[in-house]
Amino acid sequence: MAKVKTSKDNFHSPDDVDFIIKLAGFGCIICFLLGAGMSSSLYSTEIGNTNNSWLIGIYLLAITLLILIFMFFSKTTQPVTKWAGSGIIFLFSVSYLFTNAVVSPYIFSSMPWEFKLLGLLVGIGTNLWWVFYSAKNIVMIVSKPSLKQSLYKEESDAFIYKNGVQQTIIEKKLKRRYLPHPILWVILIPLQPFSFILHKIVISNFGIDFFSIFISAISLPLSLMFNGMIISHVLVYFYYPSILKNTTGKEVHVI
Repeated sequence: MAKVKTSKDNFHSPDDVDFIIKLAGFGCIICFLLGAGMSSSLYSTEIGNTNNSWLIGIYLLAITLLILIFMFFSKTTQPVTKWAGSGIIFLFSVSYLFTNAVVSPYIFSSMPWEFKLLGLLVGIGTNLWWVFYSAKNIVMIVSKPSLKQSLYKEESDAFIYKNGVQQTIIEKKLKRRYLPHPILWVILIPLQPFSFILHKIVISNFGIDFFSIFISAISLPLSLMFNGMIISHVLVYFYYPSILKNTTGKEVHVI
């Protein structure tokens, strides 16, 4: 087997890494502002002037931009850390946009508390289940030597990780899902044309904001997808590489 060059400067050029950080920052601005705008437009009048839930998106935007700015100008942070970290931050911003849409209707919309509780249990519970499911996928790979070698190929001076290879291993070797089943969209999307009609019927008879519930339902698969990707990326890029570094002294390089 030909030896793979594992110099830390061989991962990506500085311009490539800087571009990824800038792209992540631009994506964060769009996603956090969209999420904050949605909260402000849909729920600001539901419980009066005290509902400042939209500020959560602004605070998160400020924090993530500060982190990205630090990584952009840092001279000591490794290129792979900058690249992977900015990617996770971008995934987090998209996750906020859709997870906010999933849970906010059951916190701020006017509807009976029973429906609020049920919606929160379904939205939060499903996301927690998918996060644990996604984490278990990575744990199963690492716990099997042959699959672990496919994820992190050991060379004489480092481990080599091929970006995104975990999806192939999970789907081809473990026969499990890396992304939520597309049947969720197949079921939900055709309901969109009827959402406005059902909203008028349901809200007038039962006091339930069906339109907000529909937004929550259509956002759920995307929320699951991005939250699952976040935990997978954290484990693959940071957690297990740190364990390999501590146990073998070899770093993990990404190609």
